[in-house]
Amino acid sequence: MWTVLLSGGIDSAAALASAVAEDRSTTAIHVAFGQPAAKQELSAATQIANYYRVNLQVLELAGITTFSDGEIPGRNAFIVHAGLLFARGRPTTLVLAIHGGTPYRDCTPEFLDLMRCSVAFHANGVVTLAAPFLQWSKADVYRFAKTMRVPFELTYSCERAAGPGGECGSCADRQLL
Repeated sequence: MWTVLLSGGIDSAAALASAVAEDRSTTAIHVAFGQPAAKQELSAATQIANYYRVNLQVLELAGITTFSDGEIPGRNAFIVHAGLLFARGRPTTLVLAIHGGTPYRDCTPEFLDLMRCSVAFHANGVVTLAAPFLQWSKADVYRFAKTMRVPFELTYSCERAAGPGGECGSCADRQLL
């Protein structure tokens, strides 16, 4: 079983497309935790999961603080651990679609090593963590997504609720494509 941590962006959509193409038993999880683009990301994740005919489970945290635009420290660690909640001790591989070439600490090999240790500890080795794009650039992920025929028009890659403005890291990545 593979469980793709589906944000609604190009990277996680490509990871989902890959899992489905490999004929893996696949589900997806989307986590809304007060990020500025929560509604847009949920809409994109829902449309992508529907496109691939994959069950999407949604974790929405209510009553927590909202975040400002830009990087949210701890975001990927939180999403990985939320994935553990959904695994419920069942064997699965959580798929995190981080890629190299970013300034974010939670997109590094060191981060992945730390998260793998945490996942193994908390799940007694029943749940594992994969990051298939860790050594890839955003352009590599984009080329792969194109070959997988990912529906880019369904994705949302911006850290702002107001929509792509070109200023955030996700928009800058997308402009390189």
